[in-house]
Amino acid sequence: MSRHLSASVFALSLSLVACAPKRNTITEGQVTKMQANQYIRDAVRMSSEGVVLEPASNIDAIDRVRLVEFAQALRTPAAICFLERAINTMEPGTVDGEPGWIGVPEGQAKIRARVGADGGVLATDVLESGFKDEKMEACVIEAIRNQRFLPSRDNFAYHIDIFYWVSLGFFRSAQTTAFDEILRRQQTTAGIAAKACLTGRAASGEYRVSGLNLFDRDGNTVINRVERGKLSAEVGSCIATAFRAIRIGAEPEAFVRPATPVVTFTVGTDGSIGVSDERWLALVELEDQAARAARKAELLDQPIGEDELEPDRLELPEDELPNENQPPLHDDVPPTQATDPSGLKIDLSPRRRR
Repeated sequence: MSRHLSASVFALSLSLVACAPKRNTITEGQVTKMQANQYIRDAVRMSSEGVVLEPASNIDAIDRVRLVEFAQALRTPAAICFLERAINTMEPGTVDGEPGWIGVPEGQAKIRARVGADGGVLATDVLESGFKDEKMEACVIEAIRNQRFLPSRDNFAYHIDIFYWVSLGFFRSAQTTAFDEILRRQQTTAGIAAKACLTGRAASGEYRVSGLNLFDRDGNTVINRVERGKLSAEVGSCIATAFRAIRIGAEPEAFVRPATPVVTFTVGTDGSIGVSDERWLALVELEDQAARAARKAELLDQPIGEDELEPDRLELPEDELPNENQPPLHDDVPPTQATDPSGLKIDLSPRRRR
């Protein structure tokens, strides 16, 4: 089946470590290699993704505090590597007898970079790799080569070991009834918005469109794809844009969360277009409206008027409606070029638990 990719752009906020003020302190002891390796292993277990840099030689040639900043800078292109591969490779399946995801480009790697006196990367060498996806490894290496590190203090080249790991991370609400209802509502709303995509562009019949959306910790779609089936490329591109508006609940500890929206469109011989679950959504919205009116009446001690029980409008805001004139997206177009030349950005800043 043909696929269409679309991506949304989000502001990136990274917390960088500032240089600490000088204090009259005395430090005793030295971190051993074993302790450093244990730190890396603990970091991998505790977080879904991350980058740690460690000088491999000429320790005095680079400021260790700045290494934290360079590690943060690498997280963004590395996360984009993961998102761009995941949207192409991930499929729902069974993992250890439970519903899950196959083809996830997760793993970890240790890469040594040789940095020139001017801070540019001269060469890279993969010391260890747990990525089964070769393209993922190649993408991360390219991100490292494009990074500019701090020029050395003694005008000699030095080496840095780069530890990178990534996985899907937390998704506490997955496979729950509450999440299933949220996704059902959202995909139906997106399907209704996508009716305009099929108007005058599809023959009578049924068209099942499925997709894959990857969500950030705030519940926004970062990147998505759709399986358009027999629909034209132009229609598929338009539906992908509508599906990009799907949102789920926030999970502050999450990294990337996947979901598969499914909508069946029915095109009548008269050109009318129906969406699966459209009536269900209208009833749910009507029930919600009635419940809100009942609560309001209880608080105000007033009777419920019939005019307060009308269902809410189901249309998306005008600025989120699909663009019917949008040119078709082709399968060989990278996700970052699908909607914005600046590329994907995902919020990797630390969050406090709510």
